Order: sequence, then C-alpha cells, then structure tokens
Amino acid sequence: MRLARLRQIATIAWGLQGFIKNPVTPKQARENIKRRMEKREELFLASVKKLIYENKQSPYRKLLLHAGCEYSDLEGSVKIRGIEDTLVLLRDEGVYITFDELKGKTPVFRRGLTIETQQEDFDNPFLMGKSIYGKTSGSSSRVTRVAYDWRFLEEEAQDELLSYEAHGLVDSPVALWLPGLPSISGIHNLLLHIKFQKPPEKWFSHIKSPGIFNRILHKVAIEYLVWSCRILGLSIPRPQITEIDSALRVAKWMEDRKRKCRRGTVVLRTFTSSAVYVVQKALEEGLDLGGCVISTGGEPLTEARYRFIKRSGVNVICRYASTEAGMMGTSCLYNDHPDDIHLYMDRLAVIPKNFKTKEQQVDSFLFTSLSTNAGKVLLNTELGDIGNLYKRECNCLFGSLGMNVHLSNIRSNYKLTEEGISVLTSDLYEIVGEIVERAGGSPNDYQIWKTQDESGVGRITIAINPDIPSISEREVVNTVLGKLKEREVSTKIASLFWEQAHTIQVVRDYPKVTEGQKLPYVIDKPY
Repeated sequence: MRLARLRQIATIAWGLQGFIKNPVTPKQARENIKRRMEKREELFLASVKKLIYENKQSPYRKLLLHAGCEYSDLEGSVKIRGIEDTLVLLRDEGVYITFDELKGKTPVFRRGLTIETQQEDFDNPFLMGKSIYGKTSGSSSRVTRVAYDWRFLEEEAQDELLSYEAHGLVDSPVALWLPGLPSISGIHNLLLHIKFQKPPEKWFSHIKSPGIFNRILHKVAIEYLVWSCRILGLSIPRPQITEIDSALRVAKWMEDRKRKCRRGTVVLRTFTSSAVYVVQKALEEGLDLGGCVISTGGEPLTEARYRFIKRSGVNVICRYASTEAGMMGTSCLYNDHPDDIHLYMDRLAVIPKNFKTKEQQVDSFLFTSLSTNAGKVLLNTELGDIGNLYKRECNCLFGSLGMNVHLSNIRSNYKLTEEGISVLTSDLYEIVGEIVERAGGSPNDYQIWKTQDESGVGRITIAINPDIPSISEREVVNTVLGKLKEREVSTKIASLFWEQAHTIQVVRDYPKVTEGQKLPYVIDKPY
C-alpha cells in the first residue's frame, strides 16, 4: 500500500513539469473542443478499435463479437446512423455494462454468454503505470481505481475553461472547498486550474490525511506541486483544514475577496451540501455574498438546495463529474432546471437505459467514452445515475459548438451521496442489517430514507422498527461510521465527512411499503 502511494507521487512528479509548462488558453480550448466535436465519429471509432477490438481481454469485445458486431460492422453503422443511434442498436443486442458488472459485483450474463469480470478489466490498458490514480468514494469490497492520464486532464481542462468562459468567469478569483489527499477531488480540480493558469487563491479542505505516514507523504506531494508551480511563475495554495462546522471561514473569505475584486464576482468550487453550509452561515451572520458564484458538484443540486443558495444572491453553476469518466458536464447558461447540464460531447456520448419508478419513466444513463486517454473504457456503461436525458438547442457557447445533449434531475440509483461522498446503498444496508439482526430483528425491520432538511442539506435516516427494544440510536450511528472507517481509504473519508455533518440519523419508525405492498430498502422522503 505504501509502495503504491510512493509510486503515485513519483508519477505525479514525472509528468507534472510538462503539464504545467504548456498551459491552455481560452482560444486553444475552443479550437480543440470544436475539432473534437467535428471528429466525434472518428474519435469514437479510434477509441473502440484501440481499446476494445485490439484488446482480447476486454469484456466489451466479447459482448460485441457475441452480438455479431465486427469492427467493420460498427464502422459502417456509425457512418450511416451516427454514434448515438449505433449505441442504441448495440444496447438492444446486449452490448452494455451495468453498474454492478462494472464494479465486479456480478458476472456479465447475456443469452448464451457469461463473462466473469473484475474492475480492472475495464481499465485503459495503455495507461497502466503512467498516470495518477484516483478512487471512487464507493464502499464496495473493492473501490473503483481509475487512472488519470496527463493528456486526459488536458482535455478536461479545456472543457472546464470553456465553462468559465461561457459563464463570464475567466477573470474571476477562485477558491476550492474540496478535500485534499487522499481524496482525488481537490487535487483533480487544482490540476485542471493549473493547466489553464487560473490557480485558486485559497484551498479549503474538509479533512486532513488519516495516519501519520499518509500525512507526511501527502504533505511532500503538495509541497512538490507548490514549488514546481512557483518555479514556473504560478502561485498555488496549500490546503487549509476547514471542517464543515467552519463554513463561516469560507463565507467570510468570499465576502472579503468580493469587496476587493473589481468585478465583484468570486467563484467557489465545492460540494453541493457544502455550498448550503456556506450560504447558511452567510445568512446567519449577515454577510453579503450577492453576485458571487458557487460551482457545485458531487451530489444532486435539488430544487430546495438551489432555492436556498439563491436566497443569498449567490449564483449557482452545477458541475457533473464521476471518478470513472472525469468532468462530464456543466450548467447551461440558459438553464431550464437547476441542474440543466450540457454533456461534454467532445469526450462522451450517452443514451438511455430505461428505468421505471412508481412515478415516472426515467433514464438510467449509459455512457461511452470517446477519448483514447480515458482511464476507464466505457461503452454503454452504467455509472449508477438516473435522470432526464434530452436534446435542446441553445445559444450559449456550448450550444454554438453543437453540444445539444442535456441532462437534468440527476441522482443516484445505486449510491447514497451526501457531503459529496458516495457509499453504495447495498453496503450501507448490509451494515445496518448486521446491527438489527444481532438485536433479534429481521430484514423487514429496517430501511434507509434519503431526506433533506428545510435548507436542502441531505440526511441519511435509518428507520428501525420501534418494536425492537435493545437498540441504541447513538450506538447504531457510531457502529455504521466505525464500519466505514474499517474499509478502504475512501470510506474512511466518507465516515469523516458524515461524522462532521451529522449526516446519519436514526429514527424508531416502521419501514414504509409501496402502494404495491413492496418493501424497498431505500426510499426518498417518506413524509
């Protein structure tokens, strides 16, 4: 484990100099994105040929051949129908990967075909040993490990710089309130801003590295980054520990920096719930954040959260990202919904995999990567999110480049995501189940509720049958957090965040059944 982390830091050191020395400008970003949009079909075919058809171990290759689709067939279909319509045909022939298959939790079963897989089978084989590695914040028995190639980071940086330009924020000062190492989110965002020479002025970090060895190792990595940038004329901040209950510090910085800024616009990039905490403190203390911008991500931007943040005069930009696919989209300037997202179509394609709820038909997204530099190879791959998927023309900068695919009402189908940290629902349910069953209960005696308070801050409420007397609510919370800490580094991060924010709550109430008398183990807002 320690050797792996030392190798990761050596990798960062090896590629960092070239990454910093060749910054990207807004003009270059527009030109490169325009070129990728014009060559989408070529990029898709090149990616599939190199990463799938020429890789005999690829599960996607086995699915394609089982469906009778040779490379020449795929090439012909794309030329006739385009990428998305071809992906729909492939989906209907069984060429897709579900969330559980991607995680290695279940084999790939299709009619007449069974593929035993592990998560590494979906890695880009050309990036091994050459890239920075990040991990998802999921709590499966093995979290998803993803390579971030320097060329891929450059592609992401171009998309993110275009987002700043589209929203008129290229010259606005920026701060991050994102966790430092070992979490990937803070360093990922920092590297993108370094690439287009817009380093944040402040980096507030929710947590410090767990363990003395990790703390020293991560401090060395950050110092190397700081001094490498300084040599090349860039000043970047070191992470400043700012826990959730210190959100006022972030709000005060925003107000102070806004006062000194000629344009009066300051940008904060943070998790959605953290944005709510900042605004909450600003309202309580009478701080003026009017005209500031908070770029949210990591968890859903619900209508309640959006309204609460806007109450303070703060404008909201929504980001869409995943560890597997990187930065995936940004708010449309002329948005129809709080989280109306332009998909970064220069690097991604998406089609629906229909998913039915009691209320409506929604789309479970199947994503496909178009870049040969992507860390995870995605071909009609489910990442665990559902929502609305549609095409809409608009006159914003992304619309003018042909990015007409929009996503909205995005939420997780398989994960509980609060404070920007995700944990698989099945794993949390398993932990709670062990507690309840030890006390004499059954699987029908508990349920997980996803709720929000009046300001839109998310809560994970564990409902336990009140007829089970020998359970302490406090002990349940402590046990759940303790079990998360025993797992991977990423779940330790989840437990630290959730402990700070009091995210997990326990109520003594009966699990709720649906109108069809089903008992789902996770439900939204039971009241």
